[in-house]
Amino acid sequence: MKRASLARSAVLTLAFAVVSTACTPLDRGAREQFSRDRSCPLDRVEVRRRADLQAWDVTFVEIRRAAPPDDIARDRERLALWRKTQHEKQDGWNDDYDVYELRGCGAQVLVACNRPVEPDGRFTGRVVCLDGEYPAGSRKPW
Repeated sequence: MKRASLARSAVLTLAFAVVSTACTPLDRGAREQFSRDRSCPLDRVEVRRRADLQAWDVTFVEIRRAAPPDDIARDRERLALWRKTQHEKQDGWNDDYDVYELRGCGAQVLVACNRPVEPDGRFTGRVVCLDGEYPAGSRKPW
């Protein structure tokens, strides 16, 4: 009886740890990373979700501006395939990352954040944010 109770308790504890780790809000992870990276106390960091911006546009400024190689640009079929591939990459990135704007201690940044997964598909429980740039024409709310 004690062994079953102990096992049940261990399973519930493990399940709670997995759920609570996998559910770290992205905005909290972004604040914590900003705080660490810039030695800025957490209570001095502000964060806002930027649903008006696409993660691809924020993260890959140079790729966004890139034109297809000349040999592809001259071939209509290859150009269509190149564009389709670019859109698929962008859509996947935009589905996986959310954009946040953070400020504190004299700094202001735009980041794209997600929760990485292990090769077996399990969430790592961490939040990873990549610094980005403001796309042309985007407004800064602060």
